[in-house]
Amino acid sequence: ILASTINWDMWAVAFLALALLAWAREKPFLAGVLIGLGTAMKLFPILFFGAVIVLAIRTGRYKPLWVSLGGAALSWTAVNLPLAIMNFDAWKHFFTFTEDRGAGLSSFWHIWNVTAAAVPGMGDLDASLINAVGLVLFVASCAGILYMGLRAPVVPRLSQLVFLIVASFVMFNKVYSPQYVLGLIPLAALAWPKWKDFLIWQLFE
Repeated sequence: ILASTINWDMWAVAFLALALLAWAREKPFLAGVLIGLGTAMKLFPILFFGAVIVLAIRTGRYKPLWVSLGGAALSWTAVNLPLAIMNFDAWKHFFTFTEDRGAGLSSFWHIWNVTAAAVPGMGDLDASLINAVGLVLFVASCAGILYMGLRAPVVPRLSQLVFLIVASFVMFNKVYSPQYVLGLIPLAALAWPKWKDFLIWQLFE
């Protein structure tokens, strides 16, 4: 409730949730279309495909992956292309701003920089270094999730994999905004529906 109107995230969360429902009903093209629309709102719904890739490798079924990717490409392009044509500089602002911005409040990177200001010789982390290190840590996390997904004795559920990937993305992002919790709540409810753990997490949140 507190975070729902801070930014565009609730729209992205809604599209991601509907995509999970469509996938569960074996409608991969519709799931892809919904992911494309969600990604047009915020970036994180695209991480859905990381989980789909893991399951495709695990099961040997690649057609749903390609069909859903096609749906996502079509819907994302349908939303973004007209806007990019009308005003390319405005359209690309999100991408350039994201690349150039420094450590955001509440992120691990901000904690480092605040500490570095008080510790001689520790050194600040600028935007380019955070981009590089954050990407390496996120890719390493995804590699670990891929390994677990392939080695687990039981085929993991899509929601479990998406939760782990989105949580890794949030954890190593340059910014931790209050509304980021919105993307994790429905995934946590599907992946680990334990009220005690959920309430402890939300208390600290």
